[in-house]
Amino acid sequence: MYLHFHSGVDLIAEYGTPIVAAAGGKVTAAGYADYFGLRVAITDSYGLVEIYAHMSDASVKVGDSIQQGQKVGLVGSTGLSVGSHLHLQLEVGGVPTDPAPLIGCQ
Repeated sequence: MYLHFHSGVDLIAEYGTPIVAAAGGKVTAAGYADYFGLRVAITDSYGLVEIYAHMSDASVKVGDSIQQGQKVGLVGSTGLSVGSHLHLQLEVGGVPTDPAPLIGCQ
């Protein structure tokens, strides 16, 4: 289930569901961050940043090269979160951009 865009989208999923990268790139952040809780950020060669947040586990580390479809972690409810879900955020030039079209949500 897709919830409305705020700085990203929230995708409701069962705790422990595998999270795979929407696109490839290099891991530029992995660990806990404020309200995101456990999060992974992947930056592609054009500077597009994918952020996967509220994870229960991250299976990648900073510096790893990631391919589209590669597992990056597991859905959780860490940080400022109520219930198990994935917060997916895209940033273009540091500006949050709605990721729904990229992942086929309306």
